[in-house]
Amino acid sequence: MSLVEQETPQKYEASYNLKYFVLSNPTPSSAEVYRKFNVTFTFSIVNREGINHLFWNNITSISEEKSKRLSSRVGITKSDDEELMMFKWNTIGNDYVFWQDGHIYYSESIMSAKPVQISSKGPNWEHGIMGFIHNNRIGSKDYDVGPAVYWSVKGQKLAFLSREKTKMKSVYMTSYSKNEKYPILVEVQYSKTHEKQLPTAVINIWDKKTRVLKQMNVQLRNNTAFHYLHGVKWIVMKGEELLVATWANRLFNHIYLTICSHRAGICKLVSISKRR
Repeated sequence: MSLVEQETPQKYEASYNLKYFVLSNPTPSSAEVYRKFNVTFTFSIVNREGINHLFWNNITSISEEKSKRLSSRVGITKSDDEELMMFKWNTIGNDYVFWQDGHIYYSESIMSAKPVQISSKGPNWEHGIMGFIHNNRIGSKDYDVGPAVYWSVKGQKLAFLSREKTKMKSVYMTSYSKNEKYPILVEVQYSKTHEKQLPTAVINIWDKKTRVLKQMNVQLRNNTAFHYLHGVKWIVMKGEELLVATWANRLFNHIYLTICSHRAGICKLVSISKRR
């Protein structure tokens, strides 16, 4: 294995104008024992010149070269040892959000000294990270914990999901890693069929200009019944950025279409589809 393969981060993602790239590396705690459902990363941001040197040039010392071209670390204190689970560039601009210690933070630019905490609520809530059950509905098809944050089309609003951890029961699954001789037992929060208490996804929308966060009042026909959040997509209607959210019951034979407005603070039910 070459030096580049050894030291180059696993993933990189470009900002909208390709001016900056965020590089991700699994943290030592994730590398020692691979936990599929709880992998944390360190994120660093380099400019376009830096990414070209890292990936295309024959560099004798990548760590030294990267330190010369590093623009910023990502995190509350921007240190080397902060553990994060999510990073998301804005759809327009070089600002971004990230997940750390259970909350979502916003940075206006890579040079921002202190990020702004967006999410609220207490320690029993998880923000911006999908659970296992929602990964199979609107997340990735892999069995990892995916991001649940969505920048709007114009980049002026951010939607994210929240869930109450205390209402979720757990199952244990066996994880196999090529780096480990023995299987690892992993605890996953997953409510089985007919469970009385099921996790509920809460939709929050944050306005970047006003810094106002609102929890959406989802107006379904039967608000007492449990529904999965099946999909989300930002649209623009009459100049207003709106979030389209679809919901489904456990059997997936009832689909509900809602349109969410940050200004109104509600997700209005506009359509119901039923299948036999």
